Amino acid sequence: MLQEFVTAYVAQPFGVEGFVKVRSISGETKHLCARTDLRLRFKPEQGGGTKTFTIEQMRQKGGTGGILLVKFAGIDTPEAAKKLQGAEIITAREESAPLSDDEFYIEDLKGLAVRGLDGADYGTIENIVEGGGGQLVELRLTGGVDDTSPAGGVYRFVPFRHEFFGEISVERGFAVLIKPEIIDL
Repeated sequence: MLQEFVTAYVAQPFGVEGFVKVRSISGETKHLCARTDLRLRFKPEQGGGTKTFTIEQMRQKGGTGGILLVKFAGIDTPEAAKKLQGAEIITAREESAPLSDDEFYIEDLKGLAVRGLDGADYGTIENIVEGGGGQLVELRLTGGVDDTSPAGGVYRFVPFRHEFFGEISVERGFAVLIKPEIIDL
């Protein structure tokens, strides 16, 4: 299991004093509000690498909803704030939003084997993505090769809901697909 992962990202600048909007991926912000600094990972076009920034000020934008306004030390203009836009905020597992029962960190689900109630192997979880009406499991099917796919495989998207997935065990490395007909074309 990964010991750190992306929990938020820097969105656009806000105001004229160097504030940026920070969007939490989970919508939870309490774990971020307790921080005195944040570690940002930059895209290659931003120069790559990671850097820790000290937080000067932080406040919730519009109450709740996963958006924070953050002022980092040394970032004093909208132009300087714009250079941070798109950076990912990396958090250690123990500093991330706590999980309730039946909740998982997306990074822990990636790579899990997906099998049926009868033990049949259907593939592996590549990612969890937003699908408009909820989260979708991006499932890479076992034995499927498709040269038209950039990743070189056959993929299906399955709603990440209890009606399609039964037991999920990160510790044992599998998820049970209880309605495999959803992946048939």
